[in-house]
Amino acid sequence: MNILLNIYKKVEDVYLISIYKSDEDNYKYLLNEHGIKYIEFDSLQDALCNIPKLLPVVNSYDIMHLHQYKSNELGNLLQKFNTKLKLLSTCHSEEDLEDEKREYKGNAKIASIVRLREQSNFFRKHNKVIAVSNSVKEYLLRIQCKEKNLKVIHSGIDYSNFPKLEKKRDSEYINLCQVGHILKLKNQYFSIKLIEYLLNRGLKVKLHLFGGDRWDKDYNIFLVNYVKKHNLQKMSYFMESFLLMNFLINYRI
Repeated sequence: MNILLNIYKKVEDVYLISIYKSDEDNYKYLLNEHGIKYIEFDSLQDALCNIPKLLPVVNSYDIMHLHQYKSNELGNLLQKFNTKLKLLSTCHSEEDLEDEKREYKGNAKIASIVRLREQSNFFRKHNKVIAVSNSVKEYLLRIQCKEKNLKVIHSGIDYSNFPKLEKKRDSEYINLCQVGHILKLKNQYFSIKLIEYLLNRGLKVKLHLFGGDRWDKDYNIFLVNYVKKHNLQKMSYFMESFLLMNFLINYRI
């Protein structure tokens, strides 16, 4: 989304393909406001069933920017119909931290290993791959991506979109914010332990976790119980992602 909003005036044309349709507005108002064209599908399977609908769109563009595992599947398939299409992808995490090193068993472990193998195959074929951190770049090198095709661009926030810090509420506290689904891979447990450590050092800190918990209920329960057991309820908050923008605008981060 941020990329589209920053480049749509600098290039001839842009188009957004989403395979995660949501009942929420999901910032679509920004796309409409700036006249950016887009199409939504309920899932990857829905998009694959509509390949004939997508082909005329894809064939009119030079570059496709992919995010995450499922979009890589779709992008690599669409490229087969347009060999001139250049694939640029962003790698957000290290898939090999999720498979053999984690306690998955049975079908879940097999699925994770398959994802790693397929992801390795995807990224090695892409023209350029963006890593969001140095450790992610190291992961891409481990799966034999060519270093000349890799670029590290750290994830960041455009602070110009938010008021100055001194105008925000709750300024006596340092507010830490983590955004992401409540999953072991996102490691919210580390953030809670960090808060606990900083409190023990005498700092006034609060942690706000934004993200849905429906993908790993057991992990979410573990985190909530840990917070209660260690009396961190007033310093750790679990919030849905749609509240994030209001939080960023009103609080000192």
